[in-house]
Amino acid sequence: MKLLDYIFVTKLGNEFVAVPTGAAAAVFHGVIRLNVTGKDIFQGLIDGLSVEEIAAKLVEDYDGVDLATAKKCTEDMIEKLRGAGLVTD
Repeated sequence: MKLLDYIFVTKLGNEFVAVPTGAAAAVFHGVIRLNVTGKDIFQGLIDGLSVEEIAAKLVEDYDGVDLATAKKCTEDMIEKLRGAGLVTD
């Protein structure tokens, strides 16, 4: 699984957004609004982490989050990104 190249995450005011540029912009037109957890999942994908590694990092970073919940949230977001054509296998 790989996030398309040329997608950048930035803070815009009080929100985080993912902005496709280059080849990614040809696939997805627009920006993706992210909450803090979404930003962390996105950054994990940019860094090339696996679902399990991203989920483990979420458990480490957020109090009260168990591994099963973190993994499900990560998988759900990846499926949405895959549906938008931004994630390849």
